[in-house]
Amino acid sequence: KIKTGHLSASQLDFFKHWERLLSLEEQHQNRFRKELWSLGAHERQKLGRCISDLIMDPTFASHNRKQHVKNVQSNQYTYRFITNPSDPLLTLDTTMRRNLRDGQIDVGDAVSVSVAGSERFLSLSRGFVRELTPESIVVGVDQVIPIDTIRELCPHHANSDIVFRIDKDEMAGGMNRVRDNLAQLFYASGN
Repeated sequence: KIKTGHLSASQLDFFKHWERLLSLEEQHQNRFRKELWSLGAHERQKLGRCISDLIMDPTFASHNRKQHVKNVQSNQYTYRFITNPSDPLLTLDTTMRRNLRDGQIDVGDAVSVSVAGSERFLSLSRGFVRELTPESIVVGVDQVIPIDTIRELCPHHANSDIVFRIDKDEMAGGMNRVRDNLAQLFYASGN
């Protein structure tokens, strides 16, 4: 009663109604998160929620020996990924040009970066899309992508390009923000 005593019955009903709707929305969106673990990159790409067969752009970090550029303002690491020249989809039809803008991923979207075909490095770093062109995607992520560790632990990547996938993270922060906004309406000192 100390924290809710100031609320009327209609306010409590309003809160319960919207909290229930948010919970239902969350349950619906959880299926997208499960897809990350249960569907392959090409399947998710067909649904528009993944960009598969990407390699790190070696020219993006050529001025920096650490393979990443630290963004001081947002405390994130920035990487550019480009279409893998040995992408199986491109080798089937050399006239086909992949446009990275063709899916549901756009600038500002929350994403997770994974090593393609590796459960060990699934969702190894999370962040946001900073730039998106038909040929490349630039992401700012929360952690350094550990290229040397990946090469050590995945011997098939030892002497070749590491192939990545970038998945849209539909749940990242969105529902937390909405739920917090709902709660703010009902705090005694809330707005």
